[in-house]
Amino acid sequence: ALLKPDHAIYHHHTQAFGLEPSQTLFIDDSEKNVTGAREYGWHAVQFAGREGAAKLASELKVFRISA
Repeated sequence: ALLKPDHAIYHHHTQAFGLEPSQTLFIDDSEKNVTGAREYGWHAVQFAGREGAAKLASELKVFRISA
């Protein structure tokens, strides 16, 4: 089974969906999953906690995505 944060799951999705790791943004509530995605070469943002929505909106602006 493919489970986060094992790099195999990021590789599988990269191949299955034709993703370019440096152009892929991953959002998750788990710090270890975000770290795994970053180690694989994806951009990653953690969305968690009471202030998660505001933090996520701010971080998405870096990627020119409006929330």
